[in-house]
Formats: sequence, structure tokens, C-alpha cells
Amino acid sequence: MKRCQIKLACGQQGVALLTVLFILVLLSTLAVYTAEDENIAIRRAENQRDMAQAYQVALAGEQWVSKALERDLLSVPPEVDYLGDEWALLNTQVVSVEDGQMVVQAIDESGKFNLNNLLIGKMVDKPGTGTATSTPERIESAWYRYFTRLLSNLGLEEELADAVVDWLDADDERTEPDGAENNVYLSANPPYLAANQPFFSIAELVQVEGFDQEKLAILWPNITALPVDSKRASYTKINLNTAPPAVLSSLDEDAVDNFLVGIFLVSRRERRFDQISSVYSALSLTLELDEFNEISSVGSNYFSAHSCARFGRVDVALQSLLHRDAQNEEVTVISRQRRYNCGVLPPDDPLNSL
Repeated sequence: MKRCQIKLACGQQGVALLTVLFILVLLSTLAVYTAEDENIAIRRAENQRDMAQAYQVALAGEQWVSKALERDLLSVPPEVDYLGDEWALLNTQVVSVEDGQMVVQAIDESGKFNLNNLLIGKMVDKPGTGTATSTPERIESAWYRYFTRLLSNLGLEEELADAVVDWLDADDERTEPDGAENNVYLSANPPYLAANQPFFSIAELVQVEGFDQEKLAILWPNITALPVDSKRASYTKINLNTAPPAVLSSLDEDAVDNFLVGIFLVSRRERRFDQISSVYSALSLTLELDEFNEISSVGSNYFSAHSCARFGRVDVALQSLLHRDAQNEEVTVISRQRRYNCGVLPPDDPLNSL
């Protein structure tokens, strides 16, 4: 009887000990989870603080570019923009701010080919060929011919230009022979429609028939998507002082001498070209002067501001499209895109600052 009582007492003591151990383990686990939750909450609060700081600093970078563009209007002559201007030199160093870093860069978007200029279409009326009794002669537009040359110089198919024209125009008539309208896009998986309106971003180009990410990457440094007023025939001209090499090489119907392009690229780093006729002579172009004057300029109205800020573990990058109105001496933000990866600080490639 006593043995049974002793065994029962020992068993109860073992159960009690296991219960105490279980409670201790449970409390320890709860303590760990509570501490982890607190750490997560602290980390989340820190990230939110850093994100708010980074965004405000990135916005300040955008304003920095805007002010530099406004000050540039005080230069002589104010209608000329080149790579020696203040706005073009903003990406030379990283700016340290309290607990963070920032880098700012301005890029002249007017130095690139504006895809929305193709809203003019493939064929246009030749000036002076129409009379009261006859219809004007139709010719390829200067912007269409230029884009086909740019595609060819970059190793891409010239026929892609037809698909871009169809993507932009408001009708559903296919530009022959290589255009693409809704009948093509509706057969895709999933189906979609042609935009029939100007590009908002050049990233949309991958949706156009014949284009993909690889072709877009080739075109990316040389093209842009800027507002145009097709009703007033107001198209953005190419600033020769800031145009990329491929854009310069596509100015002429004949092949532009790469040696002359190289000399011109070196020359414009040291001085600005105030007249487009000077560039025409420097590159020994044979393009008709009327067409050259139609597509070329030495000044700019549109710029992109690339502002990157890093605080703690948070990156915020802003890419803003700015329009500078020289007449009213003001800079307006047309669009703003926000990203969460600044990449390398400072940027190792002017065309990939984000």
C-alpha cells in the first residue's frame, strides 16, 4: 500500500514538473514572439520614416533640376542648350544629406527622337503641289523617314515604323505593308486594342507589333515620348547639341561619316553650337535644308529629372518629365514616376541613373 502511495506521489511530482517546464517553454516562446513583433514594428516604423525622408529629398532633387533650368534662361543666348550648361552637370557628384545620400541628374529629352511625332503619319501632302483642281502630291513625312533611318542604323527592321504609326493614329486602317491594327492585337493572348493615341511612356512600345524587350533596350537611349499638338502641327525638334550618337547618325538619308560624328561629339562638350547650319556643315550632311530645318534645333523645352535618395534600407527614385516655358520663365512637371530602387550611387551610366 505504501509502495503504491509512493509511486502515485512520484507520478504526481513528475506531472507537476512537466507542467512547470511546459509553462516555462510557453512563456519563453511568447516572450520571443513578443520581442520579435516589437522588433518588426520598430523596423516598420524606421522604414516608414526613411521612406518619407527619402521621398521628400527626391522631390527636392526634382526642384533642384527645375531651378537649374530656370537659371539657364539667364544665359546668352537663352534659346541654346548644350552639355556644358548647369543642368547638364548635376550628375557629377553624390550629395550627402543627414543620414542619407542623394544623386540628381537632368537629361535633355529634346535631344532624342520623339515617338509621338509620328502622329503626323506616314504620308503627308507635299507643299506647293495642290491646286484648286488637283489634289496635292503625297510624300513620306520627314519624321517617318527619320525614324526608319534610326531603326536601320540600330540594326532593327525599318518596317517597325509602320506598326508604330498604326499604334498612334486614330483610325483602324492598316499602314501598308507592315502596319498592325486591332485585328492583329485582338488575336494576341490575352487580346488587347491598339492605343490610337500618343505614347505616355516609351515602355509602351513593347505592346506594339514586332517589338519586344530586346528591341526596346536598343532603342531606349535614343527615343522619348513627349506631348505634341498635332492639330497645330507642333512637333518637338531634335536638339543637336545633346542628341545621342545614333540620333546624329540618322540625320541624313546617306550614311553619316562616323569619324565626323566623333569629332562633333568631342567639339560640343567644349562649346555650344548656336546655329543648326553649323552642325549641318560639321557633319557634311546632304539632306535637303528644308527637311533638316524641320527636324533640327539647338534648344530644348523638355527635360527629365532623375532624382535618387537613399536613407537606411530605403531607396526612392523619381523620374520626372519637365517642360520649360522660356516665354513665361517657368518649369512645369508634366509627369512623375516613382520607383523603389536607386541602383548604384553614384550612377555609373548617364543613361541608367536609376
